[in-house]
Amino acid sequence: MEKYKVHSVRVTVNQMVSVDMVRAGNKINALFPAKFAQILSTGTTVKVFSSKFDKNLQLAFVFESNVLFCLSPDGVFRARIMFDLIPGLSDFSLDKFRFCRAIQDSLRKCGIKSTGSLFLDIALIQKQNQK
Repeated sequence: MEKYKVHSVRVTVNQMVSVDMVRAGNKINALFPAKFAQILSTGTTVKVFSSKFDKNLQLAFVFESNVLFCLSPDGVFRARIMFDLIPGLSDFSLDKFRFCRAIQDSLRKCGIKSTGSLFLDIALIQKQNQK
């Protein structure tokens, strides 16, 4: 997990928000749904979860108890694959724990009760983000 600061936010024509984020000379760009435009302002901290195999493959963005997925986990199987790509204790990282905590915080913020399954919870958050 890496922390980035929002550098600029632009609303595009197709109801998406283009967000430029910077961290120690690194710059990434991401597209978020337009409903997050008022939350994302310059200086907002965004936690980026990347793949353990390729740091340029972003899996999820976390900001202000919101979780947005880059790889759409439209089912339990895809959610499990995405979770397996996040570095864990075997990689000397606590990212999986931080990711699980972000999922629980996001569910609480949306007023959704946890199902008890991390992968079903990920699917619930994805459905909520698509509204």
